Amino acid sequence: MASPKTRGATIPDRRVIAGPGDVVAIGAGPGGMNLGARILSLPCRIVGADLDVDACDTGRAAGFERVQCDMRELAPARHRSVHGAIVTSPCPSFSKSGKRLGLQDMQDVLDAITCIGSGCTCDWRHVPHRVRDPRSALVVEAARWILTAPDLEWFVLEQVPDVEHIWEDIAAEAFSAGWETVDLVKLSATDFGLPSKRARVFLYGRRYDTTRVSVHDAGWNGAGLPRHSMASVLGLPIGTRIITRGDRKTSGGNVFSADGPSWCLTGSTRSWKLAAPNGPVRELTAGEAGLLNGFPPDFPWQGSRTKQFLQVADVVNPIIGAIVLGVATNTPWVDPVLGYLRSLYGAGRRAVVPGEPAVEGRATQLDLFDLAGCSA
Repeated sequence: MASPKTRGATIPDRRVIAGPGDVVAIGAGPGGMNLGARILSLPCRIVGADLDVDACDTGRAAGFERVQCDMRELAPARHRSVHGAIVTSPCPSFSKSGKRLGLQDMQDVLDAITCIGSGCTCDWRHVPHRVRDPRSALVVEAARWILTAPDLEWFVLEQVPDVEHIWEDIAAEAFSAGWETVDLVKLSATDFGLPSKRARVFLYGRRYDTTRVSVHDAGWNGAGLPRHSMASVLGLPIGTRIITRGDRKTSGGNVFSADGPSWCLTGSTRSWKLAAPNGPVRELTAGEAGLLNGFPPDFPWQGSRTKQFLQVADVVNPIIGAIVLGVATNTPWVDPVLGYLRSLYGAGRRAVVPGEPAVEGRATQLDLFDLAGCSA
C-alpha cells in the first residue's frame, strides 16, 4: 500500500466495505493473500482495501475485489459479522531495504496499540503527527482491527522481521481481550518450496478455539516440501549469473548465481540483468519476478514496469499466505500447497543441494483462474 498523501492528516474512520460472513484484507495489494485463499479453496468472500491504484488494478485483473481507499478511513467497529481480517500494512519504514525510520518510531506505535487496548483512540489519531515516517503509523491498523472489530473469529497479520516486537505487543493485547489462540511465527520462503529468499513474521489468532493445523505440518521448516533454484524455475542455463547493480560494487556484493535461490526481491529488482554463459545479457521480466515469488507466470501485473516490480516486491507470497491462512482458519494446507507448487514449478524436481548444479527446466504455465475457491 502507498503511504498517506498528507502527513498527519485527520482521516475519519467511518467507512464500511464488507458484510456478514466476509473477510477483510487491509493493505491487500495485488492479491498475495487472495491467491493464498484460492489455493486453499476457502469458501469466503474477501474484500480487499488498498490505496495504490496500480495494485488495485492488478488485484481486479486477477479477479479479486478491491476498494481503493486509505486504510484509516475504515471503521472496524462498524464491520459487524465480518468473520476474518488479514492486515498487511506497508513495510518500507521497517524494511532493511529502506531507511528504517520505523525503528525510531517504535515507541510511538507501541503507545498507540496500548491506547487502543485500553479502549481509547487518542494515540491512534495522533500517532501520524509523531512518527518520522508516516507509514509507521499504519502498522497500528492491525491492532485496531483485532481489538475493535466486534465479530472477528480469526486474523492474520504480516510484516518484515523487525516488526516482531510490535506483533508481540498486539498478541498480549489480544490475549487480554479474550482471544483463545494467538501465535507468532517467522517463515522463510525457501523452506517452503520457493526459489527466492524472503523472511516474514506472521501473527495469527483464533477467538474461540485452538487450531489443529500447524505451519510445520509438512515437516520442520518445510522439510517435506521440494526446493527449487532460480535457474530451474526460469529455465536458465546452469552457470547463469544475476547482476543486481551493474558495475557498482556494494558491501553485500552485486552478483549471485541463479543455480541457487534468488536474492530477496525488492523494487530495484527491475534493474537485475540475467547473464547466461556465452549468451546475451537481458533484463528480468515482471512475470519472471512474480514466478520467483510464487505467482503464475501470466499473473496480470498492472502499471509501469517500476510499479509492477514494486508490487512483486511488496506483495505477500501466496504460498506462505496459504500456509498461514490454513493455520488461522483450521484448514489443512499441505496437499493444496504441494499441488500448487507442482503446477507452478513442475513435478519431480529434486532438491537444490548447495554446491551441486541446479536442475534445468522451465516452469509449467498455470492458469490462475483454474484454481477453484474464493470468489475474491
